[in-house]
Amino acid sequence: MSFYIGFCDEKSPVRRIESSCRDGLIRIGEFEERIQVPLSYWDENEYEEQWKDGVGRVLGGHSRSCLLTAVTDPKNTHYFEWWLIYREAEVVFLQNGILFLEDSKHSLDPKHIFDDIPVRETMEDGRPVSEWTVPLTDFEEFYRNFETAGSE
Repeated sequence: MSFYIGFCDEKSPVRRIESSCRDGLIRIGEFEERIQVPLSYWDENEYEEQWKDGVGRVLGGHSRSCLLTAVTDPKNTHYFEWWLIYREAEVVFLQNGILFLEDSKHSLDPKHIFDDIPVRETMEDGRPVSEWTVPLTDFEEFYRNFETAGSE
């Protein structure tokens, strides 16, 4: 499977951004990155539910979705970290990004996060935007595995 997002069992030797973090992993094709997921506002279940919803939206036919990887109290922060998802036919494009408070339609309310997803841009300041591509079937496989793991 060339797409995965989830929490790691082992701890990372990397310094944490805050004390209440959990190590996570995102894999997109050959690209793999450890992420530090803050748990001061959301717990693991809320992240996993959002990831499931984010992938499910794409499988349900939406052309835009996202995966939140750093959610802190919107009253005390000015941004969220996320992976933007764009579906075009049977291909999914992912871009890592930050949603700033001033760009949010709902003041960084996680319940309305899908309203904040911008149109896909492939160029910024005359340079290509970094993005990763996976076949839609990899999202389907991830979603099936997620559903199976959640029902055990």
